[in-house]
Amino acid sequence: IPQSIEPIYFGATCWPDPQAAWWPMDPAFDELPYETIYRFGHRVHLIGKIGAKGLQMEKMFAVNKMDSSIEISYTIHNKSSVVQKTGIWELIRVNGGLSFFPGRRRDIFPASNLAGTENRKGICWYTYTSSAIHGDQKLFSSGDQGWTAHVDGDLIFIKSYPSIPQYLIAPNQGEVEIFTNGRYVELETHGRYTTLKPGHSVQYRVKWFLRKLPEGIKAVSGNSQLVKYVHNLLHLTNENINIKSNDYAG
Repeated sequence: IPQSIEPIYFGATCWPDPQAAWWPMDPAFDELPYETIYRFGHRVHLIGKIGAKGLQMEKMFAVNKMDSSIEISYTIHNKSSVVQKTGIWELIRVNGGLSFFPGRRRDIFPASNLAGTENRKGICWYTYTSSAIHGDQKLFSSGDQGWTAHVDGDLIFIKSYPSIPQYLIAPNQGEVEIFTNGRYVELETHGRYTTLKPGHSVQYRVKWFLRKLPEGIKAVSGNSQLVKYVHNLLHLTNENINIKSNDYAG
């Protein structure tokens, strides 16, 4: 989303988690400019300022010409002299549309109040409807196959990420979260919650895909053709989907 819709937290970003430990967010992670360490061709390497509590965010972006994706590597460094506990939390802000991903509610997650969601055959669907939004609303879920998708008009955005067991997620967070406040939708995922000794780091890698949705595939909740399209793009078969589901049942 543009800055005209959200003047501070626009576009996409990455924060330390859990939210309760780091909110309000240190400007070093989002608002302040990053220094360019390296930029050549289709690669960009950035480093942020050291935050008030001693954490520093590093980001690397690269275009993969083989599959027309953007590969992103986030790293949090503990530059302080004390042990820190944190994970990496990516937030992608988009216009209202249709969001979907493989996941389920778990008892260990906070209660969800996001209106317009349904789960069909292990796929969570969220249809944005502005009239159903009154204040902030959020969904907390597992992320069983390591991907989320969002359709807006004739474009489909797909993100793949390393799925992890639920007990490794930061307290009071979900591996996948969807947030809306009536102005935009946030697609969020959390990496491994880690204890960082001074000088240590934690990394989180994701891939972004943007495609034009093929004609004949309707962007409606529960459409299995959308799921099949994502599976084909990510080369997911029934066999490796089952392996992921078994490994990350939590």
